[in-house]
Amino acid sequence: MRTWLIVVHQLPVNRDTLWFRLVGRDRVQREAIAELLALPQEDRLRQQAIEHLSILRIHLEMRDNLSKDERELIMNFNAVYETMRQQALAKIQQEAEQIVEQRGEQRGEQRGRQELVLRQLSRRVGALSDEVRSQITQLSIAQLDDLAEALLDFSSAEELTT
Repeated sequence: MRTWLIVVHQLPVNRDTLWFRLVGRDRVQREAIAELLALPQEDRLRQQAIEHLSILRIHLEMRDNLSKDERELIMNFNAVYETMRQQALAKIQQEAEQIVEQRGEQRGEQRGRQELVLRQLSRRVGALSDEVRSQITQLSIAQLDDLAEALLDFSSAEELTT
C-alpha cells in the first residue's frame, strides 16, 4: 500500500489540479472557483463541478451546527451556486419560449387552415351560417384536413351540415 500526501496550496495552477484546489481552503479555493467560473459554459469539467459543488452547498446548508470551515465553504460556493441557478433559470426560460413559439406556430397554422376551409366552403356551397362558421373554428388541424378533403364530395349546405 502506498500513501500520498497532497499539499493543495502547493499544487500547480492548471486544469488537472482544479478539482483538488476547489476543495482547498481560503485563497486557493477562491482562486479555483474563479478559474472554474471562467471556463467556457459548454466545458464538461465546468458543468460537472458546478453541479457537484452546488449540491454539496445545499447539503451543507441543511445541516445544523456547521463548523467555521463549513460556513466558509458555503460562502465560497455562493458564486458557483448562483451560476448554476442562473443557468437553470435561463434553460427554463428558453424552454418556455420554445413552447410558446410552438403553440403560436400551431395556432397560426390552424387559423390559416380554418380560413382556407371557410373560403373553399363558401365558394362550394354559398354563404355559411354563423353557427357553421363557429363549429369550423372549433375543429383541430386534423379535423380541418378531413373537412377540406370531404368538401370536394358535396355541393350544398345540407350536405355540409350532414
